[in-house]
Amino acid sequence: MQSPPLGADLEAAIERLPDAVLIADDERKYIYANPAACRLLGIDRSQLIGRTLGDFTVLEDDAVSGAWRAFLLSGVQTGSFRLRRPDGVVRDAEFSAVANIRPGIHISFLRDVTEQKRAVEALAESERLAKEAEAALCLSERRYRSVMEQSPLSMQVFAPTGETLSVNRAWCSLWGADAGQLRGYNILQDQQLIDRGLMVYVQRAFAGETQELPPVSYRPPSGIYQGQEIWVRAVMYPIKDDAGRVCEVVLIHENITEIERQQTERAAQADELARSNAELQRFAYVASHDLKEPMRNVTIFAQLLDRRYRTKLDSDAISYIDEIIRSAKRMSEMIAGLLEYSRIGLQRDLVLKEVDMRDLLSHALENLKLSIAQTGAAIDIGPLPRISCAPLEIVQLWQNLVGNAIKYGGDPPSIDISAEADHAEWIFAVRDQGIGIAPHLHQKIFELFKRLHARDYPGTGLGLTICKAIVERHHGRIWVESEEGKGATFRFTLPK
Repeated sequence: MQSPPLGADLEAAIERLPDAVLIADDERKYIYANPAACRLLGIDRSQLIGRTLGDFTVLEDDAVSGAWRAFLLSGVQTGSFRLRRPDGVVRDAEFSAVANIRPGIHISFLRDVTEQKRAVEALAESERLAKEAEAALCLSERRYRSVMEQSPLSMQVFAPTGETLSVNRAWCSLWGADAGQLRGYNILQDQQLIDRGLMVYVQRAFAGETQELPPVSYRPPSGIYQGQEIWVRAVMYPIKDDAGRVCEVVLIHENITEIERQQTERAAQADELARSNAELQRFAYVASHDLKEPMRNVTIFAQLLDRRYRTKLDSDAISYIDEIIRSAKRMSEMIAGLLEYSRIGLQRDLVLKEVDMRDLLSHALENLKLSIAQTGAAIDIGPLPRISCAPLEIVQLWQNLVGNAIKYGGDPPSIDISAEADHAEWIFAVRDQGIGIAPHLHQKIFELFKRLHARDYPGTGLGLTICKAIVERHHGRIWVESEEGKGATFRFTLPK
């Protein structure tokens, strides 16, 4: 079995994901596929490895190549396409893809939406037919009866007193009965409708109001669905005479059993995906937490070795010890950052308080006091509003963004902080005059462990990832506006 090139720790979780996961190299060739991907594409893993997207799509190769180049350029791509399996079956799929999760390694997440798409199309067609039926009711009696009889929707017509006047063939097919079996049936006295709390809709329809009844389930006693649970959605249309009096009420049933099944399956898939995501978050938290002490010991013992034996070792050995200490410290920083990132993801509900944003910013600047003093950073702060938020998380957000501006903002750094109102949200900005960021990297800098200047500047590559997580937990957005060598402006929104 080919393991995903993401590290052994995530392999088991990826293998259990309900959605397809495919990993490709720069040549578009798949180097890993989880079981869900094999099921979706209808092919064994051993046969799938080494093949490309072009082998499973109805698109021409030029279109696939163009889409691949655009994907590598943007770094992130979402959309939908039609895939053709080796057995000739065509399916509709939605995908999300991220390029260069490691150099030359690209990951895609696929979901089969064929049935959902068919259900939506079927619902649209049913609604179209229902509208046609409604329009037909305004025609002459002869044409009205003809349309009713030919309609694929179950239709039942009642007198103003509630007795059944007629039913169409679709009704007989759905319920396994005929008009003769309805003698003496009065919908206004139907105990089952009363027990289900639906009689209020029926009474309103007979009073002259069009009524859409909520979906309900039945088990027809006969017919093609005998003993099976089916879901139906019903609409009642009152037909009025020239004087405005209700002369008939038409009840239209639509069999939505397949739609209900699809919705149930989608809900179950969403629950499973949420559970898988929670497991991954817990794994990251536990793993980073448990790694703290071993890395601390590595650092301590490397420093002890350096102090005791530096004068007795040659230059190569000393350089090795220095590298161990540097690497251990960097790993400790990364573990601390990952622990913080996981903590944010594991928190379920935000405890919101109304606070002055200037107070939260002041708290963050106090934490950055040493960096500000060492670099001589000049920070200009405009008017800031009061907002409802989780204060500690927003302090960390300010601290990460301003700390970033200090680090990359020039010598000495010059930083402007501002806020402006926009409809239902506030837009905050942190602007520097530093080295800037090339446009094609604007999305990548928010990815986990993504560092653009690793050799020249300290850090773990988690600061902006944490910022993104905090903002999104507050139902906001974060982005950067920048060009290389022209400074950068980080903007984020928070609800009013």
